[in-house]
Amino acid sequence: MWNFAEPYPFKGNLDLNALDRALARHRDRVAVVVVTVLNNMACSSPVSMANIRETRRLANEYGIPVYLDACRFAENAYFIKCREKGYENKTIREIALEMMSYADGCWMSAKKDGLVNIGGFIATNDESFARRCQEQLVLYEGFYTYGGLARRDLEAMAVGLQEGVDEDYLAHRTSLVQYLGQRLEDAGLAISRPVGGSGVFVDVQALYPHLEPERLPEIALFSDFYAEGGIRVGATRFPMLTFSKAGEIVERAFQFARFAVPRRVYGKAHMDYVGEIARIVKAKASKNAGYRVVEKPAVLGHFFAKYAPAN
Repeated sequence: MWNFAEPYPFKGNLDLNALDRALARHRDRVAVVVVTVLNNMACSSPVSMANIRETRRLANEYGIPVYLDACRFAENAYFIKCREKGYENKTIREIALEMMSYADGCWMSAKKDGLVNIGGFIATNDESFARRCQEQLVLYEGFYTYGGLARRDLEAMAVGLQEGVDEDYLAHRTSLVQYLGQRLEDAGLAISRPVGGSGVFVDVQALYPHLEPERLPEIALFSDFYAEGGIRVGATRFPMLTFSKAGEIVERAFQFARFAVPRRVYGKAHMDYVGEIARIVKAKASKNAGYRVVEKPAVLGHFFAKYAPAN
């Protein structure tokens, strides 16, 4: 297991021993093994090629397909090039192709590494599954040749996927995120190291140690940054299903704040501004009394809930 303070280069890796135990015990309940590249629930950290390869081998033993959540596949490939031995001389395209070769398919929100403002796709090597997807697509979005998108959006996606694997672009983007991480750390915030791809992840409890979970410290962080500097931070608490040593499925809370950095939008000066606001928030954090839930729908409550100051 890793934590915020541990600079493990591939925090997105699946725990293969836990996966093996879970599949052995719950094989009939598992339809697919999903590998998320980058793994956003692991602080936007990459998955190593060795881990993807071993996940494929393990899934084969149980006859289970493997799919990639590939919305940040290019960033994952770039980190493999930078951090995994044997890939330093490979191109991003070559690494991405090898990643995909271990999967039966993938899905992608192209608003990330596809560099577009709308759209995505599902790809699979299973003809019958593809047909079922096409049927659902016609019902809810549009015909499968366009998926409800305008032709200009499809063309933009085709171009964006090409530009998204450009190594110079990826080097610039990841270095900007790393710079933001350093500024937040300089301001006194505890961040996950090494910094990942989509943004910087901050330890909420370390900033608000005086707030109990029921006082919603993640909402306190969100509110403080918005009130002080108009900065929107993805601060939330997700319920996560993990596995015990015995292979039992257990639930735990994952609490974090993500300072996401949109692609091709911000520059270094913006990161400096966020860092200065972080200093102000850090200095005032102890005065925040927390928040309470006013309204929370049963479905996707973490997206649609409403809050008010606890006092």
